[in-house]
Amino acid sequence: MNAKSVLDRLSSSLAERYALEREIGQGGMATVFLARDLRHERRVAIKVLHPELSAMLGPDRFLSEIKLTASLQHPHILPLFDSGVADGLLYYVMPFVEGETLRARLERERQLPVADAIRLAREIADALHYAHERGVVHRDIKPENVLLQSGRAVVADFGIALAVQQAGGTRMTQTGMSLGTPNYMAPEQAMGERNVDARADVYALGAMTYEMLAGEPPFSGPTAQAIVARVMTERPRSLHTIRDTVPEQLETAVNTALEKLPADRFSTAAQFASALEVALTAPHTSGARQASVPPSRTRGARVALVGAMALVVGALLGAFGMSQRSGSTARDAAPPLKFAVVPPDSVALRLICCGQLFAISPDGRWLVMQGTQQQAGSDSANAVSRYSLYLRDLTELSTRKLPDTDSATSIFFSPAGDEIGFVRGRQLYRLALSGSEAQPVAEVPEGFVAGGSWGSDNQIVVAVSSRMLQVPVSGGTPATLFTSESPDIQLGGPQRFSPEKVLLYTTGGYSHEPQIVWRSLATGKSRVVVAGATPTYLPEQRALLAVRNDGALMQYPFNLATGDTTGPGVRIASNVTRRSPIVIHGEYSASRTGTVILATRGDERLNAGAILVDLSRGAPTKRILPEFTAFGDAYVDPTGKRVLVTASTERGAPRVPYVYDIQRNVATRLSFEGAVTSIAWTRGGDSVLYSASSTEIFAMALEGARAPRSLLQLRGWSTSGARMSAWGPWIAFTGAQQGDSNRVTSIGIVHRDSSGVVRRLDPSRFTQYEPSISPDGRWITYISKENGRDDIFVSRFPVADGKYLVSPRGGTYPSWSTDSRTIFFQSGTQIMAATVAAPSTSPNAAPVIDAPRVLYSRSPWALFDITPDGKSLLFVDRVREGDPKTLVVSLNAVARP
Repeated sequence: MNAKSVLDRLSSSLAERYALEREIGQGGMATVFLARDLRHERRVAIKVLHPELSAMLGPDRFLSEIKLTASLQHPHILPLFDSGVADGLLYYVMPFVEGETLRARLERERQLPVADAIRLAREIADALHYAHERGVVHRDIKPENVLLQSGRAVVADFGIALAVQQAGGTRMTQTGMSLGTPNYMAPEQAMGERNVDARADVYALGAMTYEMLAGEPPFSGPTAQAIVARVMTERPRSLHTIRDTVPEQLETAVNTALEKLPADRFSTAAQFASALEVALTAPHTSGARQASVPPSRTRGARVALVGAMALVVGALLGAFGMSQRSGSTARDAAPPLKFAVVPPDSVALRLICCGQLFAISPDGRWLVMQGTQQQAGSDSANAVSRYSLYLRDLTELSTRKLPDTDSATSIFFSPAGDEIGFVRGRQLYRLALSGSEAQPVAEVPEGFVAGGSWGSDNQIVVAVSSRMLQVPVSGGTPATLFTSESPDIQLGGPQRFSPEKVLLYTTGGYSHEPQIVWRSLATGKSRVVVAGATPTYLPEQRALLAVRNDGALMQYPFNLATGDTTGPGVRIASNVTRRSPIVIHGEYSASRTGTVILATRGDERLNAGAILVDLSRGAPTKRILPEFTAFGDAYVDPTGKRVLVTASTERGAPRVPYVYDIQRNVATRLSFEGAVTSIAWTRGGDSVLYSASSTEIFAMALEGARAPRSLLQLRGWSTSGARMSAWGPWIAFTGAQQGDSNRVTSIGIVHRDSSGVVRRLDPSRFTQYEPSISPDGRWITYISKENGRDDIFVSRFPVADGKYLVSPRGGTYPSWSTDSRTIFFQSGTQIMAATVAAPSTSPNAAPVIDAPRVLYSRSPWALFDITPDGKSLLFVDRVREGDPKTLVVSLNAVARP
């Protein structure tokens, strides 16, 4: 029976639930059709087993077996939506994934970059290990069953082969129908053994990894029988003879996965993934194999020296003196040496927005770090606003406060290392390390300042929100070098190279994975180098450093002139702190001599999930959402019974939206189409609003059809990743006006009946964001930077004919109580509440705003919300952002080529 006949039969039987459109693929067991789920208004892929196979299987047994597959929930596993029988045909329904299969990429590229092959194999191994722990063996791992969604692997058809075999019983072997693909079948599976285990999937993944590297499977032949014969009797060709850039450790890992006997393979997919991780950090070699690993890359030879300060400084003095006397030869030969730098007793390191927490001078001698100094009897609530910069001479025991650096952010050194640059408020400054007063350089625009760089030609570049600015060190008006593709993509961590006219920097956003970008300032051409944050190029080592999304500090051989990595990356540190809501900052700094200073984090899973606090008792009552370790948003609904979150189960994975029922302790994933930039509750709490692709706002009811519907196509505006708020027909959102050369972040107000016409809440040009409309619709509270800091203001709504300060000491995350009389917000490490009373004399008079009172104190914070009755607090620990107690210094950390 041809595909059209199957399509006709299926369309007729499923007409009330799915609208089938066309065939999009066909395999050995099934035909795949693109369809629209009429109930949920989403595109899906329906796989229909071939008619002869459907007729052979027992439908009840097949559908029973497939239920286990439906329970799998993992970022790298394609979920199962539905299954059933239609006109005698067995089918199952999955999400439709925009993108391509791994097979399509291999057909196009043949061989993948080594780093890409390892990453994809590790992602697939992670999915396999998750399924294996739950008793599900895939049995048909092959490139056709791996989808690439935004470059990440998503494995399809989990457990389908087993369900077919279990349902078909002995009839499968009697017909000679094969379950699996010969090129990827383990020997025991090729021999027809029914009770294969997880090691068969490990073999298949090994074969697929081999193909990604070599451009061909380990065994091939003109017929299935010929392939199986080779699988049983031969060993694969050496990867190194095919491609000499494959590290020896990687070839060893692949060969172990491809062992003939299951007992000789990795026993779990997790073990294979670990071996791949080791291979990822292996030295890049070409030509003949190296007999041994160079001493500078022998991780086991590192000396950990963390103890009393005298011992630490003594070690530092000796190592520093040795490196100065012996020059590069000593550094090349010496193993890496680690030790801790502890600030003075009265100073606490502080992770403050924006840019880096600390910086090391180019010669490796000076360390500048942000810190707070607590005075006896002072108000600890405002400590966060009294931080300064401290200078540590790494050759001595001295640490001193740098003058005129209160509230300084975005620290960077001059090329000579005798001055620093920083930003305070909206002013860019320079300060000599021996000086007593900071010198103003330029006023920067409103926005999020995310780092700076001082070039050898005495030009400074500064990243401000979605703009990259340049200004002479001598002063002047900053000029815009370029802007990001959209206002919700933040630029950060610039590093400028004057002779080469090259800039390295990070891009990121709430719905954009952080990436390192190389840009030619001469031609304007740019390219993405690697996924990660905070690039540092070291010319002497010809090395690019970057913090990967899993917290690994990586070293890549790098060609600065072209922006190309010239070999696989080497991990030189793990668990590096990454912070800011969009994690574009990796907390490390490197000198040109190869000394690295970094801040590390603890086990993030110890603080996974969120906490509910009973504000009447001031004590945590419940940990919720424990399976999630990274959050982008968290909003309590108007009833206080549910939480709308964007979250992921592992660091670096895309965050997806969920609705969490507090009483039932159940999180339900929401299926949105497009790149979600903002989400919010409707005022009644029965629907969710979200923006997709930055220019369109949708609504999705949580009951009934749950089909997203388009509300508005914004005209001339783009939304950002910050909060939206709705009241009746009005929607307030954070965004930017298209065509605005200054890219000022503003609050847009739009009516559902306005055909997408947006007006600015406040015509001033100050940065404003995080709007929250009061439940009675009379007021709107938001954050404004017009005082040079984040402050909470309240205005009338929908026409803002007044602006009234709520937070005298600064504040963020404003929200309302149910009765529209209290504004909750964060100030420093405290959660505050301010009562707002409408005027009794005149409706246009200023509201009466009481002095804010403290509800709860806790540090650190990442994000929070309060139930509308004001009784419970929801917050998420800063898993990546906890203030460090020490900084780790690693001499000789960066290997030379």
